Amino acid sequence: MAEMDNLPFDLSNLSREDMDRMMSDYNSDAIDISPLFTKGGARAAVQGLTFGTGDEVEAAVRSLLQDGVSFNDALTQVQGEINQFSEENPNIALGAEVLGAIPTMFAAGPRAFQVLSKSPVGATVPGFGWWFCLWSGDRRKALKTGL
Repeated sequence: MAEMDNLPFDLSNLSREDMDRMMSDYNSDAIDISPLFTKGGARAAVQGLTFGTGDEVEAAVRSLLQDGVSFNDALTQVQGEINQFSEENPNIALGAEVLGAIPTMFAAGPRAFQVLSKSPVGATVPGFGWWFCLWSGDRRKALKTGL
């Protein structure tokens, strides 16, 4: 407790209002991520997951389930809601879309390695075939070929 006496500043003379003001200034830079966990955040993530076709899928489902709603009407409504969310929360919308795209990156990655390692272009990239062997689990071949 003796170390507390050697502080370069003294807080004992601050009023409660001063401390509240200091804390509100401190917390003002915090990012509110609550919109990520809303319908708009989920739509943005699905847009990333489906390469931008999530709005068409949702419109198709709406047009099938709701009587009197055409696909084009549903699509216009869904795209308007997505655009409104993106305008109100641009950073959250972008982040959710990127997060939604991550699983597709891992799903397509091994196949991309396989195709490129067998193509003439992939064979010219140093170590590309080695990375594919390592990724696919053929570690013996990877060790034989080296980099």
